[in-house]
Amino acid sequence: MRLTPLAVAFLMMLIVVRASAQNDNKHIDSILTRVGWYALKKPSATLYVHFDKNIFTNNENVWFTGYLLNSNTRGEHHTLSVALIRNDDRSILTSGKFVLNKTLAFGNLFLPDSLPTGDYSFICYTNVVVNGAPPALFVQPVTIKTTKANGFISNLSLADSLRPGADSVVVLLKSYTQEISLVRGADVTYYVGDRSKPLIWGKLKTDNFGEAKIQVPVKALTGENNILQAEISSKNEIRTFNLRLPVYKKEFRLKCYPEGGNLVNGSLANIGFEVVNEEGKPEPVNGFLLENGAQLHPVQTNAFGMGKFQFIPQPGKHYQLKLNNSPALFPLPPALDQGPVLHVGTALTDDTLVIQLKHTVAGQNWSLLVHNYRSVFLNASVISSGKMMTIKVPLDEVPKGLNTVTIVDSGGRPWAERLFYAHFNKNVQVNISTDSSSYVARQKVNIKFRVTDTRHQPLKSMVSIACVQDNRLDVKKMTDITSFHYLRHELQSFPFKTNLRSSDSETREYLENLLLVKGWRRYTWQDLSTTTATDTLTENKSLAFTGKAVLKRRQSPLPLDVLVVKLPEVDLVGTDSSGNFTLPQSVMIAPFDKQLQLSVNGKQEDQYTIVTNDPYKAMNQKLAQSLVFDDFSTPNFMQTSQSVVLKSEEGGKRLLDVTVTKKKDNRVFAYGANVCGDYVCMYNILNCPNHPFGGSQPVMGRSYGIKGSSSSVIYKGCAELEKENRSKLFLVDAVYRAKEFYVADYAKFNPPASEFLSTLYWKHAQLTNENGEAEISFYTGDIPGKFRVVIQGLTTDDVLYGEQVFTVKEQ
Repeated sequence: MRLTPLAVAFLMMLIVVRASAQNDNKHIDSILTRVGWYALKKPSATLYVHFDKNIFTNNENVWFTGYLLNSNTRGEHHTLSVALIRNDDRSILTSGKFVLNKTLAFGNLFLPDSLPTGDYSFICYTNVVVNGAPPALFVQPVTIKTTKANGFISNLSLADSLRPGADSVVVLLKSYTQEISLVRGADVTYYVGDRSKPLIWGKLKTDNFGEAKIQVPVKALTGENNILQAEISSKNEIRTFNLRLPVYKKEFRLKCYPEGGNLVNGSLANIGFEVVNEEGKPEPVNGFLLENGAQLHPVQTNAFGMGKFQFIPQPGKHYQLKLNNSPALFPLPPALDQGPVLHVGTALTDDTLVIQLKHTVAGQNWSLLVHNYRSVFLNASVISSGKMMTIKVPLDEVPKGLNTVTIVDSGGRPWAERLFYAHFNKNVQVNISTDSSSYVARQKVNIKFRVTDTRHQPLKSMVSIACVQDNRLDVKKMTDITSFHYLRHELQSFPFKTNLRSSDSETREYLENLLLVKGWRRYTWQDLSTTTATDTLTENKSLAFTGKAVLKRRQSPLPLDVLVVKLPEVDLVGTDSSGNFTLPQSVMIAPFDKQLQLSVNGKQEDQYTIVTNDPYKAMNQKLAQSLVFDDFSTPNFMQTSQSVVLKSEEGGKRLLDVTVTKKKDNRVFAYGANVCGDYVCMYNILNCPNHPFGGSQPVMGRSYGIKGSSSSVIYKGCAELEKENRSKLFLVDAVYRAKEFYVADYAKFNPPASEFLSTLYWKHAQLTNENGEAEISFYTGDIPGKFRVVIQGLTTDDVLYGEQVFTVKEQ
């Protein structure tokens, strides 16, 4: 019998009433209890970090804002750790710790000039650790390029054409200078695959023709070990780059996902499937569905390696997928004789989820659960009619984002499940307007933006804002707070696609396919169903900085005080009878770039040594070795070291080769920062954040400019410690407070030197007013081209993202 709209509405009402009053089903009560246990067993926290860009040069500042979006972990998140990892050897190049105030952390890191070029990752996490690992973890892939135009150039290329059956292939390395003179005798170190367990490795020297030949066993190459990494060194210059070698053994991996989880004989089945190649990359393919070896109908995947098809499985038949250009046959899972079949019309829903549910046997009792594996939002009874039933599930109590509907039998066993995206179209709107679409160098830019909900009602928000050179944003390495929070954090890995925030037909089709192939998480439910109360006893701790005061004469010290100096503040921390102490986070906090100075308080401080332990260093090493970093490269037959040199049209300021010689300096000014970390930049600005290295030490009594202001300040000096006392100090890195980004104001100070600024503006925390509005202004620099404004952050109950572009014209 077909239900009328009134009957459907009545059915919905019954479901809601029964869902709110159903306490007599012990199996459902057990599931609800286990969901609560499972949430405690698998504590989670969503950490997102907004970086100003993802292509950097050495000798450059990195600006970021961290957002702790949600957390069910026990313990207070108060510190954000950020470490830069070199992907190929997993070495840690720089790191820092920053204050995390409830949900927000602000900071910056400086990339030293000594950084090799290549692919890197920022690993970000908080102080809370559960069972030995941080639940709040975020990884941002970045590229480091160089502005150095001089020096030698190296190319890697396949010297042989790869023939079927060939055992090896020769990769040719050629090195030459800008003047096309050959680089002879350069040291070459190379390896293929993971550096810790390489397929091959070796050392060579370039010959008289500037060449070196590397022989690679091509039959041993797979998608996991086909990266050739080489380092070339000549006259104190180093070139490093990677070449992804093509794998010629065509092997596809195919996985099928029946909607709901099972095929049932005689019932229409929706099948999602995905195909990846030998390197794990999505593969667009064509093929056929076979029934007992005969072609039934064609199938295909799209550019993202995903596809779907329908058919009705029959008893006694077996089904396979056959892909063109592949001899392999991929069997579909066997069909059940009976069981529920679940279809979702669209997984991208707004306020109502429409489900079609069928079981061939009438009178079967089922429970319909809507949940996210941490909370159950709806629990309703369903009795099968023996035919396809349409059920409309209201989502008023279901949060926005990915959720799951699961069909459970009277014994509490799951039979069908489907992933869906609730309130898909209810996105925060960010309208950004500039006072012009194009500007000239050093012209003022005025920007207004407004944050509203889907009904155009204003929203108060807190956002971070970046205006950066557009070609410093690699689209493959970009992520945004909305797609990360609602998709990537939940699903982890999936085929790359730009602009997942869009609601156009291409994006909707992509997401429908994605949620179909990710829609049945059988193993997650099995893990949930075996969870017990004892599983909630997780090991939770907070990373803490510890130390020990040790007498040099090995005598057992009495309890004493450790003096912690962070000018102008001083703290005292007591030890136990063995000299052990812990530095609370409140004591660790200091202004940016200031180190903590530890010493034993008392007259015999010179008799003590202080041994310290920074737990973040050990965690950085652990994560660097255990994480799998995404590879965004494509198979290529040639790569040049010039690919990591910032091109002139990209606005890179060229650094020329110079020879530094040491000579006596009789001038009044001393170079670099003083003991307190104070310095004066080339524009006479005290502690200028845009020029954090070089410059001179400030002189007591002299007047210096203030960042972002036309006024000046008289330097009153640094409370430098006497030289004989410095040996008694032990320096440790602090937890830093945020440093403000210096915004150039050319109306007040217009230096004659070129200003090659790839980041024109950065703001850690910009608040909107009661109308959801805010205004900012800044100046363009001397780099022409397209610039992108990115705004992302939080409202009271959602996240937001918006962007706008403008152009700086050449004069």
